[in-house]
Amino acid sequence: MSDDPRILTLRQAAAFLALHPNTVRSLVRAGQLPGAKTGRNWRFIATDLVTWIRTRYPERARVQLSADDKEAKWHSIDVQAHIMSNS
Repeated sequence: MSDDPRILTLRQAAAFLALHPNTVRSLVRAGQLPGAKTGRNWRFIATDLVTWIRTRYPERARVQLSADDKEAKWHSIDVQAHIMSNS
C-alpha cells in the first residue's frame, strides 16, 4: 500500500461497502463506522473501512497472521522451484 491513504466520499464509501449512503451516514453518526466530517461532507479512509469490515468477521473465519506467513512461504519462488526440481 502507498503511504498516501485513499480518501473516499460518502457515496464512494457506500459503494465500497455495498451499503446505501444513508446507512453509512447512520453508522458513522452512531460511532460504529470510522469517518470524519469535513465541512458539510463526510470523508473516509479506505484502509479504515477494510479494517472495519474485517472486525465484523466471525472469530473462526479470521485469518491468523501466522497462517499468512506460512501461505506466503509456500507460494514463494524458492519453495516452488524446489518442488518442481527435476533432480
